[in-house]
Amino acid sequence: MTEHSDPDRRQFLRTVGLAGLSSTLIPGALALAQTPTPAAKPGAAPTAAPVDTSTAKKEEISEEAKALAQVIRKRYGKHLSDEEIGRIAKDLDGDLKTLPRLHAVKLANGDEPDFTFRA
Repeated sequence: MTEHSDPDRRQFLRTVGLAGLSSTLIPGALALAQTPTPAAKPGAAPTAAPVDTSTAKKEEISEEAKALAQVIRKRYGKHLSDEEIGRIAKDLDGDLKTLPRLHAVKLANGDEPDFTFRA
């Protein structure tokens, strides 16, 4: 009979923390894992030209998002490229722009959550 010990509280919290961390890192890793489109073969029908996004107006990233991205660069910069830091800053900027909408939602004391957690 194999003995299966119950994980202690610290191990549980470590596992939950890693699950949260992985949920933030996996979308970025999947974006990096995208395979490039194959080159056109000789004799194949021409495809549409790729859209040049460099001429498109680039959104200005807020100073708050840039400051948060600098903190990430300081802590994890040796593992991230400048392009990745830029994408993180853009993502943080989107989150910061969404915050006022979240604060605008007024909840009454009797409002129930959308789901009920049961263990």
